[in-house]
Amino acid sequence: MRSGRGAWKARCTICVKRKDHFEARLTVEQPWRSSSLPSLGVTSRLRAVSLRVLNSELLHPCAQLAQAQLDAYNARDIDAFARVYADDVQLIDLSTGSIFCDGLEELRNRYGRQFSEHPQLHCRLVSRIVCPPFVIDEEDVSGLAVNGNVHAVATYECADSKIKRAWFLREVSQ
Repeated sequence: MRSGRGAWKARCTICVKRKDHFEARLTVEQPWRSSSLPSLGVTSRLRAVSLRVLNSELLHPCAQLAQAQLDAYNARDIDAFARVYADDVQLIDLSTGSIFCDGLEELRNRYGRQFSEHPQLHCRLVSRIVCPPFVIDEEDVSGLAVNGNVHAVATYECADSKIKRAWFLREVSQ
């Protein structure tokens, strides 16, 4: 994106959860010129900018929705979980492109059953990328698969203060 004469503005936030807080892997948001990139001074300035952008990104409504649904999932609270999803939500298996959950009623039935059948269900957030209106979470889910954890990537699309669509890639680890 162009910002001022001869300067470009780049932005990307990648977050990693470490114990009880998030750390930035890479965050860039400032005008830069290609001639200034090799400068070590740019790197140190970017580091200071990273912390400010990271904090604002984590407070973004899309990130808050993703976190609210994760917290409700771990509490196995179907009402709180469903509250963040749109009435016409679609959950999509990214590997096949097929919709495996269509609408809020189906989401409540599917996840309500899952919450009651798997009392040890827990999702650990590995990393989060916030790129509004999307939030991309890397997750490790335990208590669901019989022979191991499920490693998943979930991409949430937010609209009108709700999660409108979500795409999932899953891999069961032994």
